Amino acid sequence: PATLPCDHDGVCEPGESCGNCAPDCGAASAWDSPVVFGTFDTVFLEESFSFTGDGQLVYFASYRPGGQGRADIWSSQLGLTGTFGEPTPVLGVNTEVGEMGVRVSTDGTELLVVRALHPEAPSTTETIFRATLTLDGNTFVDRGPVVELNTPGGNNHGPAFSGDDRTVFFSSDRPGGRGLSDVWYATRPSREEPFSAPV
Repeated sequence: PATLPCDHDGVCEPGESCGNCAPDCGAASAWDSPVVFGTFDTVFLEESFSFTGDGQLVYFASYRPGGQGRADIWSSQLGLTGTFGEPTPVLGVNTEVGEMGVRVSTDGTELLVVRALHPEAPSTTETIFRATLTLDGNTFVDRGPVVELNTPGGNNHGPAFSGDDRTVFFSSDRPGGRGLSDVWYATRPSREEPFSAPV
């Protein structure tokens, strides 16, 4: 089959004749060595990072002091210097129970929060909650568990929005899967309507 010349984006795609590329073609596809993420580096656990679509805000779960529970949701704003500021707890989301994961919608107005309903057994009782941003732009309102996504007494976690925020992918140990925990997804016609039954 015919091949196309390398488009010099650093990635040799299927159908491109990468042998005809500039010597460094493909080099840009390699990742740099990881570096510590500035103010996010503590002696405590930080996980479940999620960025808004414009990259200006990052949300994450942390066990650091200063929250309300064993783990809480924190956020940080990208500053004019191109670095993220000191993280602060997200208002209206954190509880004494403990929040262990978060995903933010593209526009930053909706959060899916993973909460351990029983902190003494967090890995078996994770439940997905929904929160929406208030008009002040700083505080979220907890809308309660997303009943369409959760199973009673089950472990449901790791939600991830699609680009249009109308599909959510998540991990669940609900009946009907093939293993101990499986990837499921659910859709909704709009942000104002409930999700379909997961498949």
